[in-house]
Amino acid sequence: NIRFPLSPLMRALTFLTPVACAFLNSVCGMFINLKIPEYGWTSETTLIKQSIPSMAGMLGGLVAGLLPVIALVLLKDIDAGLVTSVLTILIAAGAFFLWQYIRKQEIPA
Repeated sequence: NIRFPLSPLMRALTFLTPVACAFLNSVCGMFINLKIPEYGWTSETTLIKQSIPSMAGMLGGLVAGLLPVIALVLLKDIDAGLVTSVLTILIAAGAFFLWQYIRKQEIPA
């Protein structure tokens, strides 16, 4: 923080935005695994690294992580703290509502 002084809001968002994106990524992975269960795996490596839900979760996390960056580039006339705050709230709300949806689902046997 010596070289690039940040406002207290941006300092907090530096930590909160990645946490919100990670939470969204994890609940998206659970959602995809509930919708497309993978039962025919032969090893744990195949299940974790080579399944469709795993690939979809990784790409979804990449997109969710790039949303704040793309928004800041496109909305450069608006305060960065405001844009990042709104996006962080939207990402966290989306993750929360998806989590609530997952909690109500029946786990396939």
